Amino acid sequence: MLMSNNFRLCIIICCFNQSTSHTAAEPSFYSAGSHGRMVYDRPRNRPRRRGDIPHKATEPIAQSRYVNYGIEGHPYERVSRLREEKDERRLRQQLSGFDLENDPEILRILQNDELYQPLRIHFDTTDLERWSFQSTQYEQRVEYLVSYVLPRMARTWSSALSIIPVIGNLKVDYEMCPFGNPASSPSFQPEGVGNTDLVIYVTANSDFCSQSNNKVLASAFSCFWDQFERPIAGTIDFCLDAIELEDNHPIVVGMNNEDGRLTSSGSTASSPEADKALKLAVGTAVHEIAHVLGVTSSDMLFFYDSKTGLPRTPEPQEKEVTCMTGERRRMWVPDETTLREKYTSRGVRYFEVTLP
Repeated sequence: MLMSNNFRLCIIICCFNQSTSHTAAEPSFYSAGSHGRMVYDRPRNRPRRRGDIPHKATEPIAQSRYVNYGIEGHPYERVSRLREEKDERRLRQQLSGFDLENDPEILRILQNDELYQPLRIHFDTTDLERWSFQSTQYEQRVEYLVSYVLPRMARTWSSALSIIPVIGNLKVDYEMCPFGNPASSPSFQPEGVGNTDLVIYVTANSDFCSQSNNKVLASAFSCFWDQFERPIAGTIDFCLDAIELEDNHPIVVGMNNEDGRLTSSGSTASSPEADKALKLAVGTAVHEIAHVLGVTSSDMLFFYDSKTGLPRTPEPQEKEVTCMTGERRRMWVPDETTLREKYTSRGVRYFEVTLP
């Protein structure tokens, strides 16, 4: 289960803010199969992962990644313009003593909580729901995920995190996130998907499931990011064989809502064991979406500082490092303001996330 530090970490790195008074936004769903569309089968192109993407200092940001945050723009954009204006004024008037990091006007923009709204999640379950046709067991498990697990997971994150909302519709590059249906999934269309800040493509039974001998319920990663490196799309893959539903579970016995079936809105007539399994499944999904939101080692190089609106690692350095396994590798490393090597009193080496 996620602890508060993980929530705090995402708040810091992903342009999120902790939501204490907002009502969670209800998630939206799309499936090509349920809309009578053709469902694309594998194989597909390998999705791009964060570790595949060079730091923006070495590669310009693709135009497709620019998200509309309104007429005035994202607070980081507004602060960047303000810094340029004040710096030009300082040079023109030969002024000294400008402290742009603690400038009241800049801080007022960055600390304006009224700009944030609950995170809105859109699920594309096209790839997941095609497994419903494989067997009755898979059909039951897919329904379990779509009706119970995903809505609860979305509400958990939406009630915990607020965000600078996307204005208009959100569009995703299919070449970066080859999931869903490129011909019909709203996120891939020119008009994009509305009322959304994060698109999650839900899949099932990837190679990771077979490699883990079905001992892992799910895995997830991001595949598309905005101009400030905030993840705006990702995928979560469920291992359907790792989901266990009791014979008397409402889904299995085919009970409808009026007969007491467990619904995504709350009440249940199921057993304590089923409730416990549901909490575990939701907790796992919540944890995995944290990886989409930026809690991974590959994301650390791209973290922003919410107090300044600037990258935490403005000039990444490629260094030879010793991994925790003892392996020596050359890799781009984040600034020590993000990650620092430390030792315990007994000399045990570890790495600590050093965000405030």
